[in-house]
Amino acid sequence: MNKLIARVKQLSQVPWLAESLTILGGIIYSLQIWIYAHTQDSVLDEGLFLLKGYLFTIGKYKPFQYYGPLTNKMPLAFLIPGYVQVLFQPGLRTGRYFAIFLAVLYLVGVWIVAQRLGGKSPRGDASRWWGAGAVFMIALNPANLKLYSIMVSQGLVATMLIWVLVLTLGEKRPWWQLVLGACLAGLLPLTRVNMVIVIPFVLGYIFWEHGLWMGILSSLVSTVTFVGGHVFFWPGILSIWLPWIPAKLTPFLGTWYPDHNIGELLLVGGRASFRSRVMAFFEGVRHHFSALVGAMVTWLLWPRKWSKPSRFRVAVFLSALFASLFVMHVWAALIKSPSVFGFSVYLSFFEILGILLVVVSSKNWRWELPFWRRYTAFGLMAIIILGIGYTAANKRTLPWIILKWILRHRAIRVDDGRILLAPWQWWEVLESKFGWPFLDVLSVSSQLILIILAVGILVLAVKVLSQKSGARLLKPRGFWRLRKSLPQNIDKIPKTIASLSLVLMLIGGTLASPLEVLGGGRHNFDCERETITSYEEAAEHISKYVQPGGSVYWSGGDTQSVLLELGDDIELFPQQLNSSFTYRPGYNTELLAKYGYWNDELNQQWLREADILLIEERVLGDWLLDYINHPESMLDEVTSTAPIGCRDGANIKVYRREASE
Repeated sequence: MNKLIARVKQLSQVPWLAESLTILGGIIYSLQIWIYAHTQDSVLDEGLFLLKGYLFTIGKYKPFQYYGPLTNKMPLAFLIPGYVQVLFQPGLRTGRYFAIFLAVLYLVGVWIVAQRLGGKSPRGDASRWWGAGAVFMIALNPANLKLYSIMVSQGLVATMLIWVLVLTLGEKRPWWQLVLGACLAGLLPLTRVNMVIVIPFVLGYIFWEHGLWMGILSSLVSTVTFVGGHVFFWPGILSIWLPWIPAKLTPFLGTWYPDHNIGELLLVGGRASFRSRVMAFFEGVRHHFSALVGAMVTWLLWPRKWSKPSRFRVAVFLSALFASLFVMHVWAALIKSPSVFGFSVYLSFFEILGILLVVVSSKNWRWELPFWRRYTAFGLMAIIILGIGYTAANKRTLPWIILKWILRHRAIRVDDGRILLAPWQWWEVLESKFGWPFLDVLSVSSQLILIILAVGILVLAVKVLSQKSGARLLKPRGFWRLRKSLPQNIDKIPKTIASLSLVLMLIGGTLASPLEVLGGGRHNFDCERETITSYEEAAEHISKYVQPGGSVYWSGGDTQSVLLELGDDIELFPQQLNSSFTYRPGYNTELLAKYGYWNDELNQQWLREADILLIEERVLGDWLLDYINHPESMLDEVTSTAPIGCRDGANIKVYRREASE
């Protein structure tokens, strides 16, 4: 072991080795981002950020405008990608390439901060190794990279957040960097409202680390930025805050509450089950393992002494901000919202905080833990391992594949002492004898296998580490004597066992992040074809039938990006761009149209007024077909696009009104 440690120390001193590994990690990261940007199907949010953003920036509509598209997010989430399209050209390709640019800028920021926080070790410069380590912790997690490769607000916000940290964290930051960081922090909640608490935390840290006068100056800049943005978009921007403000405290905002009340009707879908909430929570753990487990490990190994006071201040700041954002999003996604599986997506806004917490604190971790921390450590490890094992089983995991292969093979029967192959398969035997459906057997068995393997790895790790440290309690004989009284005697286990097990789990999980049971299990938008091209080809095909100035009725789910490339002079019905998410049956028609929603009456009106109907095949229901085929509608189907993306029925059928010819 001593020789191995000495060899590792020797390798760490090799010139340019850390830098070479950093470049390698950056290449791996960039290649993944590029591939995902071309193979992830577009989603409703991406299409809306691009389409609404472009319409806002060219002046066709304004954010929060009456009778315009619903501005259901903070304005910069739309305007930033909108201005990028004005500078280049509107379309999904521009949005995706901007997402790639943001992702690379994000990684550069992570590397800069990690190097600064890693610091120097007595035997050499550790900062360059922490820079390389942080790059690989990011590059090994495909779940996050897939989100950052499409033009949704997660990548934009994460990039803004990391550059706030680049500009403000650490000792002796130049005044202009602190001012710029405070300004950027003020812009964060104007992009996504859920990041508003970043402002007080950043300003509090600046006061603590950089002194009174820099704190006052930074507070002034951040406040002017934040308040100025609200003044610019006043009063419509208040509609974003209404869900967070009790109506009794703000009666003067009464004119804006109808918008909020209409939006709240979206929640009428029932509450998610407890099992769904558990599944969603551990999906978040699996997709953000390094960040969440890294934060947990840091808090359990929280140092008694810090090598520098500045490290302590950074660790407190990162811990408080990460914990606050985590609790906020647990409440918003898993408790308040019926759509609980957005939890994992929300964590992508701020997961870097957990990774940087490991970087700044690991040098001073406390390795000998008191008994209550050991109890807590092993308890949390068991919960995480069991939770991952329970929620990770699916058709792509190795246990699922093996079990599926076994269950679909012929069973064995015994006939006159001979073992023969039966004419039926194993799954038929289980269903016939026990009434166990095929898919239930696969799911439960896969979960059990993963749980057994995970617990086995944990027990083996504890045994190995205990033996290496000279302990005898967990050697085979001692272990079997101790098994019944382990909870009462866990304090006899050497004090380093729990801490070493925590670190081993963090390292192992980080290296395993590309696997299906962790970050590699995100496949929501995977597409085996070149996605961007399919949108561009569809837009080019449709544009042949759209006349300049013509009114376009669109109905679908996720193909809003196609509308971007049909020209600036077409007329859309903006309330329907959010698809069914802004549909409110049986509500006041005038009020709905005013606040960006729609109902059946408005839909019928738009159908009568439109020159061209663009309808995804998957939403083409009987009632719509009846209207189209009715002689009085004067509509003809003129063409249909090829499949767009990878969703079934996502091709667009084009109907043209005869009178428009």
